Amino acid sequence: MAPLDRHGIAYAPVEGAFYCFIRLPEALAHDSVAAGGALLDAHRVMTMPGVAFGAAGEGWLRLSWVATPEALTTGIERIAEFFADHGG
Repeated sequence: MAPLDRHGIAYAPVEGAFYCFIRLPEALAHDSVAAGGALLDAHRVMTMPGVAFGAAGEGWLRLSWVATPEALTTGIERIAEFFADHGG
């Protein structure tokens, strides 16, 4: 989780899974579907909206760890830029 920590991105504890939930900035937290779409459009990073996993998932995006370490680091850097642009 070092890349997430380095960029100050809040996330739910990971317990050996190949995915991670990251917290959206307050300005985006009301619509994880729109936030995920905007992230894809602006920075070419694909995520799953948290609401796809139930109402408690709203305000989160889910990342998967199935890419190379380099691709994951680049993706997290792009997410950090996107969040910074939206008050995160």
